[in-house]
Amino acid sequence: MRRAHGRVVCGLKKAGVLLLSICMLGGCAKQQPQADEKDGGENVQAGYVGMTGNRPQIQYRVSRMRPSVLTNQIGYETGSTKIVFFIGGENGQTYEVINAETGETVYSGKMEYAGRDEQLQRTVCYGMFTEMVVEGNYYIRAGELGESYSFAIGDVLYDDLFRQLCGSYERLWDNGAYDPEWLIEDARTISNLLIAYEYYTGIFGDDTGCRCSGNTIPDLIELVAQRAGQIVTLDIETLSIGELGAYAGILAKFAQDYRAVDAAVSAEFLTAAQNGYDKLLEKSRSAGTDRTDPDGSLSFYAAAELFRATGYARYHTAVKEYLVQTAGNATDSHDGGMEFYGKIAYLSAKYQVDTALCSKVISTIMSETEELAADYNEQIYLTSAEHPGELCGDMVKFAVVNYVITNHEYVTVQENQLHYLLGRNPYGESYLPLGASFAEEMLTDDGEQVSALILLMCEIVKEETEERN
Repeated sequence: MRRAHGRVVCGLKKAGVLLLSICMLGGCAKQQPQADEKDGGENVQAGYVGMTGNRPQIQYRVSRMRPSVLTNQIGYETGSTKIVFFIGGENGQTYEVINAETGETVYSGKMEYAGRDEQLQRTVCYGMFTEMVVEGNYYIRAGELGESYSFAIGDVLYDDLFRQLCGSYERLWDNGAYDPEWLIEDARTISNLLIAYEYYTGIFGDDTGCRCSGNTIPDLIELVAQRAGQIVTLDIETLSIGELGAYAGILAKFAQDYRAVDAAVSAEFLTAAQNGYDKLLEKSRSAGTDRTDPDGSLSFYAAAELFRATGYARYHTAVKEYLVQTAGNATDSHDGGMEFYGKIAYLSAKYQVDTALCSKVISTIMSETEELAADYNEQIYLTSAEHPGELCGDMVKFAVVNYVITNHEYVTVQENQLHYLLGRNPYGESYLPLGASFAEEMLTDDGEQVSALILLMCEIVKEETEERN
């Protein structure tokens, strides 16, 4: 865990001093202790139980410490809106922004009431310090609430994190033999990565430090190529309908994006995708009890990606039939559903589409995204998600819609989610990069949430790159 400004943990040799220090721990940290309340919390026992020989046996119980002053632990871009949250704060209470190098107070403000965190049973206030535009390292002090972790203000903050997340797939996907059970999850993961690559090709470099770095081809597309290379070797005869939908959709999407790198390999993957879809149709006519694609969204996803890649009428017919049958349905991509990704593929096709259907699709997605934005902006921590995995699914929608219409409000929503993940959450803990956290719900190492984060960060990193150039 990163250390908050000014906090030092010393080794204590004597048991009596140790016990005393445990009892006084809350004061030393300059933070208000907050015990985890969910599932009874995670506490350490406290108490003296006797001696073993000449050594005291000590047990103790201390509430888990976590910050009451919540900031993004990496920092804030110079021109961005800068918000800090205070758990247990009071309306009108003063807070200060301190230069971490000099100890000088460079800004002060008054807290405003944000709401009540029912899980913590505490009031939450917020403060703004958007006027702070001088680059440097800072922390925030708020009387008895304590101090925040240190953070930076600057124009280029997220490059290293972005490269780290992109390069992490060398580890996340280093699983030896490929298990077909991963296909449906990989459909979302790879779709997120390739959407990011299509929209923001210029920000992906060849410098993540993975084995494929240094050959002028962006590392991200090479890492996806390695994963797709495992997928294409699967025996389609053994795959279920849902797995075949994911298989065909992944390979069709990848084939389009890899064409500029290697046209021959791209063509092989596209042929494999078409064969997989043919097998899907064959099994659909005789499956009977196959429940692996109950809503048809994986089959739709495959048809949409194949139409986008080829323009063939048979795929277009399947896409239109699905859209007509599901008119008005939500574009949820949770729990294996791939409807949203299929719709984005159809809207992105360069071939002639059904304009009336496309208008309805766009209208539905826009309406849902507006409702999401309103919901997020009304919540205490400016996020509506109950845990990071759900948050990342929503952020894919914001990222895609924002790319199409360039809505600054959606950029702000995305920035707020990044702030949340980097420490501005009720646990006061950064989830990135892929660190352990005591939060019950956290980002996992399965790659799907990371891919959504990469897409979420693309707009922010793009702006940083443009600023630098």
